[in-house]
Amino acid sequence: MSFGKRLLLFIVLPLMAAILQFAWAGRIAVEDATPQLPLLLTTLGATFCTANEGALLGFINGFLFASLSPLIGGGLGGIIVGNTLVGFGIGWLGERVFRGSTFLAPFFAAAGTLVAALIYLVAAPPPLLLHWLLVTGKTTLYNMALAILLYPLLRRLLGADQNTHAIA
Repeated sequence: MSFGKRLLLFIVLPLMAAILQFAWAGRIAVEDATPQLPLLLTTLGATFCTANEGALLGFINGFLFASLSPLIGGGLGGIIVGNTLVGFGIGWLGERVFRGSTFLAPFFAAAGTLVAALIYLVAAPPPLLLHWLLVTGKTTLYNMALAILLYPLLRRLLGADQNTHAIA
């Protein structure tokens, strides 16, 4: 990946995702489901990365999300760790097993959302577990729908020179 594309993926897009998350995510919420744009960028962007680059992308997105998050009472480290591990895992899979595709994008978004949510659950257990499960399920479906729309745009921005040595 060229320097310009790396700059776009690791600096510009995470800043845009964080700004959009806190400016508009509440306005485009459907019932309790609010999209997690930084996490979605981690899951989709990591398909264009190696495992280490995916971890860096997850850390940057998690750090920006946690820094701007209005959460009080802990759990911010869980957001950073969750995003970092999701980025690493998807980057690792992209290197070894899967090539990114629009067909796989919703599945990566679902897996990334659920893994990050489970890590956050361990870091900061919610008081109402059933409500948390319902909101997490709705958010996962919302992220899956957005992944179908955003992955082709991300692929167009970053180009097709991703992990093409993997089998698909």
